[in-house]
Amino acid sequence: MLLQKFRPDRPLGTDLPNIRLWEACPTEDAMISIWDANVELKIDDRHHVIRSAREAVAFLKKSWPDNRSASYATARKVCLDAANGVVPGAEARAAFEAAAKEAGILRQT
Repeated sequence: MLLQKFRPDRPLGTDLPNIRLWEACPTEDAMISIWDANVELKIDDRHHVIRSAREAVAFLKKSWPDNRSASYATARKVCLDAANGVVPGAEARAAFEAAAKEAGILRQT
């Protein structure tokens, strides 16, 4: 099957190829969702700065301490949803910060 090329002269959603392209691309807000304020963490004398839901998801998966509570699970779900553009970034930041505070790794400035 020969795929048609995207046609910039036609608005998105007006023909089948453009609909497919639109559905395959996340929104710009989902791709670039930097938080208004960073969340700063401190683990074993190392400082970490988390700036977005995507960074939070990566940190939750790879660098989070072993003490994982219900707030950890909530933060992971909300941050993943925010990274995918489903929930606002502010909600993800609040959930991540609450989990960090509960884990005792939130850096108080």
